[in-house]
Formats: sequence, structure tokens, C-alpha cells
Amino acid sequence: MKKINLNIICPTPEWIHYQCIREVIIYFDFYLNKMGFEVAISKNNFNMDSINIVFFAFFLPFDFDIPKNTIIFNSEDLNKTTDQSQIMGSEYMQTEGRKKFYFDLLEKFPVIDWSYHNLDKINNQNKIHLPLLFCEKLKTNFLRTNKQYFLFAGVMTDYRANLLKQLSEKIDLRIITLSTGGEYGFYRDKLIMEACAIINLHKSEKVDYFESVRCFYPLINKVPVISEEVNFHKKDNYYQDSIFFIKKKFFISEFLNLINDKVEFENKSKIKLSNFEKKDGYNSFKNSIFKILDN
Repeated sequence: MKKINLNIICPTPEWIHYQCIREVIIYFDFYLNKMGFEVAISKNNFNMDSINIVFFAFFLPFDFDIPKNTIIFNSEDLNKTTDQSQIMGSEYMQTEGRKKFYFDLLEKFPVIDWSYHNLDKINNQNKIHLPLLFCEKLKTNFLRTNKQYFLFAGVMTDYRANLLKQLSEKIDLRIITLSTGGEYGFYRDKLIMEACAIINLHKSEKVDYFESVRCFYPLINKVPVISEEVNFHKKDNYYQDSIFFIKKKFFISEFLNLINDKVEFENKSKIKLSNFEKKDGYNSFKNSIFKILDN
């Protein structure tokens, strides 16, 4: 039986923001076990007798001798127009030599990414797209109880703050940020399950790429997602019929129009959520993993 080690790189022992990809780790663990692999999850530990899939590889020391049996999972937005100071890990990437070091890793080792747009920026033939889709294992135990508020969860930027301020004047809006690390786990999950819908906003005016990691977990748990419009990659056809997408220019007014009729919004939401539930992630996951391992 082949062994796979999901290795989470943390810069310090007390760094807890690795939990922002908790659902991704569970997704990998569940489907890899289903494929017949023996799976370990570790922090800052490479197993010599395993294939190491590394998360947050940009935190590795410059002089670290990375084993050959390593695959990089890229979780960073590689879009150059993004406000880099506001992204998880990206401020660290701006330190001297760090960005070049990380891109060198992405070109040297096999890469898995959930974004086709990111993969286009990586000069490496051994790279694979892995969409984050429906996964039975990620269904929460919390009951779905709609309490009439809308929820935004994520890193705060000036662009997001402006839109959220406008929305807060019109709707019951809850906001949780990841700045303190106290908003992970049960607290966040409970808020998600009690929300009318999750609001997905880009980090800045210039960004229009889709980050599925922000949306797939609520969708799995039958919580609708309302998002700013997205510039989908021509190869990406997984999410268009499962999320409410609204044009940036008219986001506030169209958002309010969408939710104005509660019954109609709930009926439309059921269709969107049903569409996503049909997109079981196992086959695409299995195909992506086998392809990256066979290269």
C-alpha cells in the first residue's frame, strides 16, 4: 500500500492559520483513503517512505533539502494584480527572495492547484488541476437553521470593507475575519449553518478570479453562496450553475433584488445547491492524483 503524508508547513509552533484549509485537508484525507492509500497528516515533517504533499510550502527555509518524493499543493493566489499584503502568507512572500524561492519550487516539483488561472502562471509540465467539489465527509453535524442574517468570512481589505459597509446598511450582516485565528472551527461552522447565504467578495477591484476554497464547504452543507461575478477559466465549468453570480458594477442593487422575495430566493437556492450536490468530487480527485503520480 502506498503511503501519502499531508505535510502542513507552519512558520512557528503557535501559527494556527493553517486551519484556513482545514476542509481541503479533510477532502484529501478522505478521498486518498478511499483510493486505498495509507494517509498521515503532519506539521513540518517529511516522511522519507511516503509521497509528501506539502501545503504552505512558501514557509520552508531557503536551505531546506526537500525530498524528491514531494508534491506542492499551491494555495496562494498567483494573480499579479492582487493586493498581496492582504493574502494569507503573501506578506511573508514579499520578504527578500521569498517569491522567487517559491516559484522555483513550483517549477521544480509536481504541483496541484484548484485554480486553472494559477496553473497558467507556473512553468512546469507536471502540474494538475484539482477542483473542490461535493464531498460527503465534509457534511457538518450542525443543524441547518436559517436565522435571516448573511455572512462574510475572510480576510478584510479596503475593497471588501466598502462593499460590506454598504450591505450592512440594508441587511442583517455578520462578519468574521481570520486576523485573530479565533474564528476557525465550530464557531465559524455554526455561523455558516445559521446564515441565509455566504457572501463571496474579491479582494480588490482588479481581481476577478474564483477561489473555490471559499465556497465549496458552505455548498456541501446546503448554504447558498452569493458571489461577485467571476472571470472563469475556459476549462473551468464546475461552479457556474451552483452559485449566484452578480455583476460587480451592480452588486449591491442586484444582491438586494435577489433576496427581496424570500420564497423565490429559497427556491432558486435549492436548485443551485442540488446542482452542486450532483458533482461528487471523488472521480475528478482520483483522476488528478493518479495523473500527477504517473508523471
